[in-house]
Amino acid sequence: MSDFSITALHKSDRQSFIHFSDEFIGQNYFNENNFDQQIHLSTLNHLCCSFVLKNIKKQLIGIRITYAPSLWDSFIDFAFLKDTNGVAYFKSLFVDPKYQKKGLGPMLSRKSIEILKQMGAKKILTHSWKESPNNSSVKYLESAGFKSLGDIKNYWEKFDYLCSGCQIKPCQCTAVEMIYNIR
Repeated sequence: MSDFSITALHKSDRQSFIHFSDEFIGQNYFNENNFDQQIHLSTLNHLCCSFVLKNIKKQLIGIRITYAPSLWDSFIDFAFLKDTNGVAYFKSLFVDPKYQKKGLGPMLSRKSIEILKQMGAKKILTHSWKESPNNSSVKYLESAGFKSLGDIKNYWEKFDYLCSGCQIKPCQCTAVEMIYNIR
């Protein structure tokens, strides 16, 4: 894996991060107005649990946005989870399609979990994109040990962005709320 580097999300990643997310997640999902908040929600006790992945040319080719335990529950809508104590949140994981199927997504997630353990997290909540190609998002998370809590229709409709999946604004995609127990 020496062709790739993983580093904690940093303010210096702002422009490449926003460009990447516009291209692969959807126009304006992450932007100048909410970039600093991503770092804030990812940082606890001087540790950051969100990461960027760069290729050998230092181009950003993947992101794992993770929110630290106890920082996210007033910013994220959730329907089925009853207790957020000790729970972190997997916000977004995307890898440039040219670099997929190389184990890079799981590598980013493992790095986040490693830091979450140091932060004292016991569980991770996430909302998986049900309409992802071949339902790959849900399948990936299930293979990693996440369990479905239930579906939420039109989950991302409150976000002012053009979804890269349904190509509708507001987004009409369904989220699968999922939970993972950290060992």
